[in-house]
Amino acid sequence: MAHILVIDDDADARRAMAQALAYEGHLVVQAGDGRRAWTVFEARVFDAVVCKVGLADRNGLDLIFHFRRAAPGLAIVAVAQETDASDRDMTTAGCLGADGLVERPLEAQTLARAVDRARALRDAAATPTTGRYAAPIAAALAS
Repeated sequence: MAHILVIDDDADARRAMAQALAYEGHLVVQAGDGRRAWTVFEARVFDAVVCKVGLADRNGLDLIFHFRRAAPGLAIVAVAQETDASDRDMTTAGCLGADGLVERPLEAQTLARAVDRARALRDAAATPTTGRYAAPIAAALAS
């Protein structure tokens, strides 16, 4: 179970994404705009954020950048409306720190898998002492 912040200015889409993630057992908080999202984000600890790229009041790419800077271990999934999704925006979202990229309309399982993959990427990044580099990293950290 993860604590997830879902940000989308389309209330129906936001509710659908929140319900899909809640159905998977996650605790979900919703925000309908960028300003509210940032306020909620600062007040709580989240494991993941699902953020629409094209928000009406604030650029979702800007939010993604600030989320990544504020919480390096946070899993971030960028969501774009199919008609709004340019390759450039989606590439930029990835460069700014999004771990997953999905386009709407999307199925519930697609979103759940994207969040799970993003969380797995962040978990792997937070555990540098695994795999064949474990001993050299542990030695470097000990010295």
